[in-house]
Amino acid sequence: MSTRRRSSPWPGAIAVALGLALLAGCGGLDTIKQGERARRLSDDLRVYGKLVRWGEFSGARAFIQVRPESEVRDPNPPGLLAAIKVTHYRLSDTVYNADLSEAAVAFELKFFHQDTRREVSGVDRQVWYWSEELSRWLLDGTLPDFSGAH
Repeated sequence: MSTRRRSSPWPGAIAVALGLALLAGCGGLDTIKQGERARRLSDDLRVYGKLVRWGEFSGARAFIQVRPESEVRDPNPPGLLAAIKVTHYRLSDTVYNADLSEAAVAFELKFFHQDTRREVSGVDRQVWYWSEELSRWLLDGTLPDFSGAH
């Protein structure tokens, strides 16, 4: 009859710790953080896109925080948003800068004004930036330009 010796969990834990230390030394944790940051932008863009598509503009505004140095102005006259119906709003492109602190984003867009029923299509180009202070992505811009619909 042979006896089996139970192996200790420590060698595996030590290997994992050493692997993480190696990753940290090689910039691996930065890569993990950047991957997480990219995933978070993807999630935020999906939510923002749905809010715009369904005309929930007040909810979409929660993603907007124009940086002080930006010269962005809202192109939509007061009251216009209430008459706008978005028929298509789809993410078409996302391009990150080198350190994933900023992204150029493009959404394909179709909408109409309820009074004119004239459908307008175009591309909504945006700049999103990572806020270290808030640990989240923010849109440095405005809601899409709907002024061409009336």
